Amino acid sequence: MSITMDVSWIHMELQYKYCQFVRLKLQLIHHWKMLSNKARLFYGVSLCCGASVAGYMVFIYFEKKERELKSKFTKDLFETASICKRRKKGLPPGLFNEGNTCFANCILQALSSCSTFLNWTSEVLEHKNASQLTVFPSVCCLLKVLTNKAGNEDYYSARDVMNSLSAHGWVISTEQQDAYEFYQILQVTMEEEVEKVLNGSQASCSFRESESKTTILNRVSRNLPQLLNHKLSSPFKGSFANKMTCITCGYQPPVKFETFESLILSLQNVSSFGSTLKHCLNEWIKAELVRDVECSKCLAKGLKYSSFSKQLSIAKLPKCLCIQLQRTSFSSSGEIIKNATHVQFDEHIDLTTYTYQHVSYEKKFKTPASENPLLQGRLLGGRHSFKNSAGCSLSIGSYKLSSVILHYGEADDGHFVTYRRICDGSNNWVYASDQLVKTVPKQDVFLSTAYLLFYEKI
Repeated sequence: MSITMDVSWIHMELQYKYCQFVRLKLQLIHHWKMLSNKARLFYGVSLCCGASVAGYMVFIYFEKKERELKSKFTKDLFETASICKRRKKGLPPGLFNEGNTCFANCILQALSSCSTFLNWTSEVLEHKNASQLTVFPSVCCLLKVLTNKAGNEDYYSARDVMNSLSAHGWVISTEQQDAYEFYQILQVTMEEEVEKVLNGSQASCSFRESESKTTILNRVSRNLPQLLNHKLSSPFKGSFANKMTCITCGYQPPVKFETFESLILSLQNVSSFGSTLKHCLNEWIKAELVRDVECSKCLAKGLKYSSFSKQLSIAKLPKCLCIQLQRTSFSSSGEIIKNATHVQFDEHIDLTTYTYQHVSYEKKFKTPASENPLLQGRLLGGRHSFKNSAGCSLSIGSYKLSSVILHYGEADDGHFVTYRRICDGSNNWVYASDQLVKTVPKQDVFLSTAYLLFYEKI
């Protein structure tokens, strides 16, 4: 019974709505008949024009939307095709030059080819106390982009790295700077952040305790703690030995060990027609005569001053090696000049012969073991071709070239570019000059006038 009443009520309501519609229609017809012919014409034209304008506006709106969608689709398709093309070639992205910042761009491009350095930054960031770091996150993020492990753009900015260095107090102006100085700033700042992480974890080892137990190393034990680097030490950190020998009595003070982040090779004693990296390394380990030095042994015999031979060698080989070829010097008038001598370098180098255990000291600075009590009763070794139990030759100092930095222009004005190896196993090389990145033949790299060389240990 209730359902029947509801249906009848709905039917009555619909009839009422229909009656209202018919009444409104009759009123409109009545008013239209009361209008004059001119009024009817005016209203008719207005309605037609309004409909036309409204239709035109709707047409323009949809046409604009269609153009925008088509443009966006074409742009996305073009960028995707461009990125795919660059990725297929294995090309890394470029870096914006934001006002004479090529000195920073070239270093970051060079470091991105050192896989050991990239792994080190990731390892430090995985530490539990890495949340307070600023330089490591920015450097690690940019290196991943430059190795095509992240990002899809063709160009990126190193502004985050520069801002993080500024947060540490470094004042880097917009004027032209030296790429090697930026490399040093970056290394020092990252080492400071590593020390901050270690101090936060209280994981630094106690050198004083280990020193008292290292009795077998006798006369050099007090200098060894400088060589005991922590696990998170930079892969560019190595150590060289400074060995002094008295020419008069043959006395050798304890060897001094000092850390380094790069090897600086002088070009003063090389030919202007060209030289080799091996010759520069031989000049670096060449013994140097130092006069008027007090020798404790000679003082006991009544001699106040003696002459010593000073010779450098590598005590700890770094995982990554940076070599600077000093190309600036001062003229007689005090003007800074650039040495553009070509230094030939190889793709693979072996630094074993330049290590502390393998350096052969000049005969005029050596004394027989029978005359030098410090050499008696010692077990010596150091054959270069020594083989292990499996019969395989060992070479602890083998390195492979990863990147080269060049400088175009004069000493006080110019531009830095980078030749870098692509880390994809293809052994391809690219030329990176800020935003410009292109593939180059391998021979172009070794014909270049290098300023900085970056090697990675094999």
